[in-house]
Amino acid sequence: MDRILFATDLDGTILHHDRMNEEDLEAVRKLKELGATVAVATGRPLNGVETVFLNHGFEPDYLVLMNGSMVVDNSGNTIAEKTIDKDTARIIADLCLECGFKVAFEGGRNTWFYRSDIPEGMSDTVPGVYAIDDISEMKDSIYLVSINGNESIDEIEALRLEIESGFAGEVEAYRNVRYIDVVPKGISKGEGIRLIMALKGIGRQNVHVIGDSFNDIPMFREAGSSYTLSHAEDELKGYADHVVDSVAECIGKYILDEIACANS
Repeated sequence: MDRILFATDLDGTILHHDRMNEEDLEAVRKLKELGATVAVATGRPLNGVETVFLNHGFEPDYLVLMNGSMVVDNSGNTIAEKTIDKDTARIIADLCLECGFKVAFEGGRNTWFYRSDIPEGMSDTVPGVYAIDDISEMKDSIYLVSINGNESIDEIEALRLEIESGFAGEVEAYRNVRYIDVVPKGISKGEGIRLIMALKGIGRQNVHVIGDSFNDIPMFREAGSSYTLSHAEDELKGYADHVVDSVAECIGKYILDEIACANS
C-alpha cells in the first residue's frame, strides 16, 4: 500500500481524563502493523505526554508538541522548534492575569506556572512542573503560553482575538476548548504535520488527521481526509470531512477500509 500518515490530537480525542481506551489503542496498533506512520499533535509539552504514553504502552512515531512549536521523533530527538520572545510572553501573561485568567509557560520539557500555584496533584503525575513569580526565574525558552480561565467560551474567544490582534506579527493564538494556546507566529499543528509528510515522503491524499478542537483546523487543512468527534462544537464539524464517535471508528470505518480496497 502507499505510505499513510495518521495523526491524532490527544486530549478529548484519543485521551479522555488521562485514559486511553483499548479499542482506540488496538486500532492504532493495527495501522502501525500495516506500515502507517502515526503522529500525535497536541498542545501539551513533552513532559506532559511521556507518563501518559508509558502507562498505556502507546508509541507514536512522531510528536507535534505545543501546537507545532516543537516536533520530535520517537526517540525524543528534536526535529524542529521555534520559540516566543520572553518579553512578549510576559506582556501577554500579565494581560491575561489582569483579566482573571491563569497562565503557564511551556518550556518544551518543563512547565512553569506564572504567579499561581501548581494545580493540586499535578506534580505527582507530571515531571518538571514549577511555580514562578517572575519570568526571569525560567531556565527554558518559551514555546507556548497556556491560558486557562474556566470562563465562558465568548470571554475566552474575546481574549484570544485581543492577543492575536495586539501581537499579530509575533504570535498565533488558538482556542483549545476552554484554553488558549499562544505559539510563535507561523506555528500550528498543520506545520508540524507538513514537516512529517516531507520527512516521510507522504502525499496529502494519504494523510488522515483527527481532532476535537479549533487548534486542529490547521492540520485538517493539510490532510486528504480529516475527522472530528461527535462531541466537538458544531462550528468545528464544518471544517472536517467526517464526524465519528471515536478514533477506533475513524480507523476501522474509513482508513482500514481504504487500505483493504487498495490491496484488493
